[in-house]
Amino acid sequence: MAGCADRRAPRPGTSRRRRSARGWRAVAAVRASVARQYYLTIPDGLTEAARIDRLNEYGIWARMVLPLSKPAPASLALTKPLR
Repeated sequence: MAGCADRRAPRPGTSRRRRSARGWRAVAAVRASVARQYYLTIPDGLTEAARIDRLNEYGIWARMVLPLSKPAPASLALTKPLR
């Protein structure tokens, strides 16, 4: 039975908190990747049309990108319980 207890013990130098931090980083990386991929699906033609209408970068973001990206936070909220 002593061998069984040894298998369950964490490796020397790693704590339970450190191992869970790695999991958090992995989930954060996946969520950032999902958000980035969603923003890349917004057509360039929309931002070009906004520039023709004389919108600056903030205006493009506030009036075009932000309203179109409402599904992205919803899908990211679904991954929040995975932490």
